[in-house]
Amino acid sequence: MIQHSGVAVSPGIARGKAYVYKKHTSTAEHITIGAADVAAQIALYEQASQKAREELQAMEGGTQEQEEILRTHISFLMDEDMIEEIRTEITQNHKCAEWAVETVYGQVIDMLDASPDPVFKERIADFADVRDQLLKELRGERSTGLEALSEPVILVAKELLPSDTISMDPAKILGIVTERGGVTAHMAVIARSLAIPAVAGISGVDEAITSGTELIVDGQTGTVYSQPDPAILEEYRKKAQAFDRQRQIEKEYLPKPACTADGVRIETKVNLGSADEWELAAAACSDGVGLFRSEFLYMNNDHLPTEEEQFTAYKAALEALAPRPVTLRTMDIGADKQLPYLPLPHEENPALGMRALRLCFAKPDVFRTQLRAACRAAVYGNLQVMFPMVSSVTDVIRAKQLLAEVAKELADEGIPFRADFPVGVMVEVPSLALMASQIAKQAAFASIGTNDLVQYLLAADRDNPDMAAYYQSFHPAVFQAIRMIIEGFSAQGKPVSVCGELGSDPRSVPILLGLGLRTLSISPARLGEIKYRIAGMTMAQMEQMAQDILAMGSQEEVVAYLEKQPHQADCKEQTAGRCDNV
Repeated sequence: MIQHSGVAVSPGIARGKAYVYKKHTSTAEHITIGAADVAAQIALYEQASQKAREELQAMEGGTQEQEEILRTHISFLMDEDMIEEIRTEITQNHKCAEWAVETVYGQVIDMLDASPDPVFKERIADFADVRDQLLKELRGERSTGLEALSEPVILVAKELLPSDTISMDPAKILGIVTERGGVTAHMAVIARSLAIPAVAGISGVDEAITSGTELIVDGQTGTVYSQPDPAILEEYRKKAQAFDRQRQIEKEYLPKPACTADGVRIETKVNLGSADEWELAAAACSDGVGLFRSEFLYMNNDHLPTEEEQFTAYKAALEALAPRPVTLRTMDIGADKQLPYLPLPHEENPALGMRALRLCFAKPDVFRTQLRAACRAAVYGNLQVMFPMVSSVTDVIRAKQLLAEVAKELADEGIPFRADFPVGVMVEVPSLALMASQIAKQAAFASIGTNDLVQYLLAADRDNPDMAAYYQSFHPAVFQAIRMIIEGFSAQGKPVSVCGELGSDPRSVPILLGLGLRTLSISPARLGEIKYRIAGMTMAQMEQMAQDILAMGSQEEVVAYLEKQPHQADCKEQTAGRCDNV
């Protein structure tokens, strides 16, 4: 038996035979061309790019994460700067199309590789993947991916590129083991979304293990056993049973209403990233959609989405969820979400710059188009609209005024619409926490975006790994701010929810409910787990936890306190799903 230690990136335990995957990569020919061949090589490149894009658009990701990968790769193929650089390599440097593609993508990859930022390094896989797709098309080669696996295996590879994770059949993948990648790598994100145990960071694993070798993958500790002995097999048989029991319990709680052990009803809504059928199906056991990200319409396009395109998508979501509410977040573009067809000025600090509602005010025609589509779609379901990146009362008044103008336009045009839906705000900027009661006079509800709230409250860039020690989701100041928001809106009789990552963390849920929240909007994958967590505690226990934590002075103190709490208090099965205090 050999024990390999790596990084746990997706929980669970898997046992099975290894399949060592070594992907074929295309190699570009370096051919210098004459002036007479330039037009032909440019045409070859454009044809290859178009075909690669069509193949990506034809692919269907089974999860939101896979869909985001597809959109990212399409955006690379459409990037005007890269297109122009490839054309320049052909026309001015007289390189053939293959060589030009390899050169331009290679320059980007080298730049990312030289960066000390691991977030940038993890984008290398995306650029390498698109480069290889283009080269494959230029060379007329067929795909040699993971589509043809005939039986369930534990996938072992030096690295899995994004296209690998999309093409593989999840039913044939028991577990994943790689050398490259980390917790935030595409492989890890996809594995978690598909509930596949995965371990990364094992050096030389694709050489140390041969296909057919029996493996045990522990996605909780980051341990992989090759040719496990009887004692390890028995130990992990019991661990797997315990893990499966826990997941089964959570699965049983999934269709039930979320209630505390003393019968207080909690609304559990979900965050969705598109109107695709598989996304909408993920909301089946929820109380509605607390965050419907409209960015997918902008990110997965080569043009600003038209009013009809947006109307169709919003209508589909509203009809699928009716009569449950769907909370549409208006366009949250800017900062880390750039559009190749909507160039924005370079900013030294884009997270604090032209983004979200600020961008909507700067481009009112774009904003009005989205509001028109939303008003028209509201006829078909229970719509709520919220504005992101609000920093003042003036922002809310200005956005609502634009909505009123759009409603008048639609009325004048005789187009069916509704504009009497609730209009709320995302609370991400600390100024809103300080002015919660004043904002509540203008907004029907609030949804707390904890990811950005933590970033702005603690002045720690959440995308900068050097700031990871300062980006503290469990800092007592974060919970103090959340309490202020809840108190300010409650004073006006207005509801508050959380739609950021903190709401999907089982450790933080009792604190949030103890502070007074009665609505959570979470990742669909965590719905059963969160309902199970809620059912295991009384409201009095949660309120005591919240009071204890508000008195603390550091994240370390909070985390140490939470680690001493039971993972799941005793809860009686008969209380699950019975809500006395609705």
